[in-house]
Amino acid sequence: FRTQVFQAVMPVSCQSRASDGSFDEEQPVPDERSPVLSDDDAGLDHLIMSDVRAPQLTQETCCSSRRMNKIIGLALALGICVATCFAAGHSSIHLDGTPPFFQAWAWCAAPSGQLPQLWASDNSGPQLKVKVMSYNLFWWNLFKLRGGWGGAAGHLIAAHNWEWGQQFDLFAFQECENVNWVMGDAQLLGQYDMRMGPLGLCIAVRKASFQFLDYGVWDVAEDIWFQHYGKRFVQYARLKHWATGKIVFFMNHHGPLSQGSGGMCGEYSTAWRILNVAKVKAVYGDGIILAGDFNAPTWGATIGMLRQQLALVMSGWRENACDHIFTNTNGHWWPNGADVWTLNYGQGGSDHDAIGALVPFGSPQPPSTLLETTTQPKQQSNSSAPTQVKLQSNSTSGPQTTSNAELQNLIGSVDATHSTDAVLVRALTA
Repeated sequence: FRTQVFQAVMPVSCQSRASDGSFDEEQPVPDERSPVLSDDDAGLDHLIMSDVRAPQLTQETCCSSRRMNKIIGLALALGICVATCFAAGHSSIHLDGTPPFFQAWAWCAAPSGQLPQLWASDNSGPQLKVKVMSYNLFWWNLFKLRGGWGGAAGHLIAAHNWEWGQQFDLFAFQECENVNWVMGDAQLLGQYDMRMGPLGLCIAVRKASFQFLDYGVWDVAEDIWFQHYGKRFVQYARLKHWATGKIVFFMNHHGPLSQGSGGMCGEYSTAWRILNVAKVKAVYGDGIILAGDFNAPTWGATIGMLRQQLALVMSGWRENACDHIFTNTNGHWWPNGADVWTLNYGQGGSDHDAIGALVPFGSPQPPSTLLETTTQPKQQSNSSAPTQVKLQSNSTSGPQTTSNAELQNLIGSVDATHSTDAVLVRALTA
């Protein structure tokens, strides 16, 4: 062993060496670091050290060493390239599915070709507005290290619970290990049906708004090897609204690491499998809401492919804008001209933004063009007879006559849609 060590450190030349073992004159010779022992040395050490001075380094030995160095260098370069492909996860790599040399073990590889085709929500019947929040709770820090920071996340939820004149219907939480803790801090325990899924996924559904028709989780992706926490899932619930009977298919997702890579199988496969959950488990015409921390920025390929089938209505600002809310709503008539009302609620102690949206499903009652009041001559008036108004609309059925009681019902129904009809009706009937 000692012979090998001294042979490795001796600064000898591998360029050329005579057959008798002597060095060429132009080549360096062993320097003073080479072991030089006196004749007075004795013992085993003397014998071993004497052997160190003798090894002959031939041209063949030197060439073999160079070849081995090249092989090792090529192997390292190949390893770096493979690791880079994993880390990049770029759509150009995964556009047609997982590359062939990964397909043997990549369980999440999606079939190449067209993305699963979804639909616009059914607009028939009364309008339903769903208020939803998506919130990554930063559990390991906010709750484990800081003990909830005085209920900061729950207080944020409570502060915005009645925004837009309606309570939250749906919550999508990520990095959530105890949903009761969060909802308890928000003083909302008992009002929501809460479900915990794998890897920190939690949903909460307002009991007064919806009933569960179906619930489950699907694995859709897996983290990349150097940031591997495991598989990633979609937590879904198919819900029926008590008052309108409309169906909403709600999905919560926490995307694979590393950010923007799509994980083990890339961005195409991740987007394909997320959309496929709705394709398989929802029913044509269902309203769809997809929310979560996708670990994918707005400008990335994962979000770009999801936007081919769903409308991106809200994104967060922090953590590379990885928090998003999608929907398939087909409503386009809002007082401010927008499809969906959205809001960034802030962090509440997390490293992510809590984001929200008020999503309409179905068309509100079409705005009337004219409301004309008519008064009868005083001599024909009857104090007991209700005042009549004539509703002029765009329909071909002609003017309609409506009593005060019916008009109040009309005002109430229009108020429920937050439309400008309510303002017009109240102004004309004042």
